[in-house]
Amino acid sequence: MNKGIFKADLYRIFKSKLSFVSLILAVGFPLFMSLMYYGIDLMMNALDDTEDMMFSLFNVRTLIASAYSLSDNLGLIIPIFAAIFVSLDSTNGTMRNKIISGASRTKVYLSHLFASMLYNAIIITIYALFTILFGLIFFDWGVEFAGEEVTRFIYLVIIGTMTFIYIATISTLLALILNNVAPAIIFTVLISVGLGLATTVIRLIDYEDFKYLVYLIPTFSTGSALLFNPTIDNIMFIEGVLSLVVFGGLNTFLGILVFRKKELK
Repeated sequence: MNKGIFKADLYRIFKSKLSFVSLILAVGFPLFMSLMYYGIDLMMNALDDTEDMMFSLFNVRTLIASAYSLSDNLGLIIPIFAAIFVSLDSTNGTMRNKIISGASRTKVYLSHLFASMLYNAIIITIYALFTILFGLIFFDWGVEFAGEEVTRFIYLVIIGTMTFIYIATISTLLALILNNVAPAIIFTVLISVGLGLATTVIRLIDYEDFKYLVYLIPTFSTGSALLFNPTIDNIMFIEGVLSLVVFGGLNTFLGILVFRKKELK
């Protein structure tokens, strides 16, 4: 990867207004969600007929699990912004200039990919940290934060962050192949939401007999799958990491292969 191109891609991303917007959202969404849930919790607890109902959903545990979801709040926005950053480099002509100046297509592709990965990882980490911060102001963790719960949390953070790094391999592939902002955004969102819906549906059925195959689906071992299991599922975590690495690698290989043969306009 060309360091000069990589620095230029990072500069374009983190100096853009979209990065500033995503940073505001990474702080604003956790505050809004915490305040909203706190208000709902107060209202429901004030009703006599619901006094004994379980409102344990309103705790830091559930907030942090949803923070890493691809179909909630910033989880939908991050892949969109990442696709826009890459697509604009193609549509404004700078992509072609990089190739003309002597940079190989592989290095150009990898520069965009790693810049998107870094952007995704930074924004989702900020989002998760503020989710925990504001969550702890209004709620408790939900259970005792010790022993297996700490391990679950560590698994969640690792898999959650890797999921958004993995999504960068999809958004980069689509943005550089389609060479158009709108289709890249649409297909990135469809794939992200589709993966989320597929894993949700699978969790509703009895998949015990083929769980090791299910665990290989990228994004399956995220959020509640790891945090709310009665026991720690080390196999799910390991296969989750492997699936994200393997399928992310395949996306990268396919993207480079197609991009090297693609005609640039």
